[in-house]
Amino acid sequence: MSNTTIFDSRYTKLKTIDWNFQDVSQDALANIHPYPARFIPDIPRELISALGCAKGSVVLDPFCGSGTTLVEAQRAGFDAVGIDLNPIACLISSVKTQPLPEKYLCTAKEIYKDAKETFSGPVEIPSIPNLDHWFKSDI
Repeated sequence: MSNTTIFDSRYTKLKTIDWNFQDVSQDALANIHPYPARFIPDIPRELISALGCAKGSVVLDPFCGSGTTLVEAQRAGFDAVGIDLNPIACLISSVKTQPLPEKYLCTAKEIYKDAKETFSGPVEIPSIPNLDHWFKSDI
């Protein structure tokens, strides 16, 4: 096996990162869908930061899955392009990376207010086969 020397300072920075990410938690956007084999946002966040993309760069994720890298690229101020063969992956990525409609928050608050007024007390849960399979008990 040959001995390889890399003279790119960014590689040295990558070696200093603790890639275990033991005490991380994912935000609600990362958990929007239980897509299989997704990784934690910290991985692309650290890579984008450590590799230092030039202003105006576009991040490409050729196997974007549920869009974790795309979201982190956008959060870092970069445009991002994702490709995946799985149409579900493309849908999830698209939903996670699109801006919310202009009046989204106002509409959500109205719906919450109406629901709170309509359902002031406990709600009777209908008998649904395998209910605990589809919903957590607090849902």
